[in-house]
Amino acid sequence: MKGRLIIGLLGGSGFLMLLGGLAAGCTPDTSAPVLQQRPGTTLTAAPAGTAVAVNLPPTQVWLEPFTDQACLDCHTNQAQLIELAKPDEPKESLSEGPG
Repeated sequence: MKGRLIIGLLGGSGFLMLLGGLAAGCTPDTSAPVLQQRPGTTLTAAPAGTAVAVNLPPTQVWLEPFTDQACLDCHTNQAQLIELAKPDEPKESLSEGPG
């Protein structure tokens, strides 16, 4: 008796999940808006052989020239970098140490 009840509940819940999946699958896709033409505007194609002028913003970005020469000299001076560098400390490998 108890087994029939459990099987009936599982079967009923599975059927309801199947119906819910089918209902969700039939809903329309509204993730992207539909392109609708505005009243008063018409799209016309240019005749063949006609050039169309498009005004686009400039694509090049002009950077200011580098002027901080003192920083560049300090960071590229190899002798000073070697003098200020910290020495490498030996790392403990997995096979060393207690245990």
